[in-house]
Amino acid sequence: MANPKAMTTFNENGASRIADLTQAEVEALWIMEEMTTFTHEIHRARGWWTKLVKNDGVFPEEDDSAYIEEDLGCDYQIGERPAGSKSIGDIISLIHSEVSEAYEAHRTNMPDKNLPEYLGIEVELADAIIRILDAAGGLNLRVAEAMIFKLKFNKERADHSKAARLAEHGKKS
Repeated sequence: MANPKAMTTFNENGASRIADLTQAEVEALWIMEEMTTFTHEIHRARGWWTKLVKNDGVFPEEDDSAYIEEDLGCDYQIGERPAGSKSIGDIISLIHSEVSEAYEAHRTNMPDKNLPEYLGIEVELADAIIRILDAAGGLNLRVAEAMIFKLKFNKERADHSKAARLAEHGKKS
């Protein structure tokens, strides 16, 4: 198995943090990176990444050029967007909408209308993951790597222990 391609963070000694991972964590990271690439390639081929707005007010102009699939060749003000374009905010909103749809699917407890062999909540959560992976691929974000290290961090957090959660003022969610 190849080393994960996104491993670009380093520990305090300047070594790649890949050395901090178990074999199972490296394999999970590799699989998640492959799923990110697979998901994003499908969406790019289907035309989902043709007009990403240059600056939606979140990234400084000089920092967001890497996020552009197509140079739109026009000047516009924040709030004025070319037809058919989307922003980072749109991408995040679409992820949020899938999570909201998952809650509604849970509330109704019905099978999905397009994939009836699955519950609606299963499909909507899958849609949220698909959108997250696509965003990670399209925006060159290290979400898979961040997820592995966030899980490792959470595993050792005192406030994430069972005892801490059961305490009177413990973290409940």
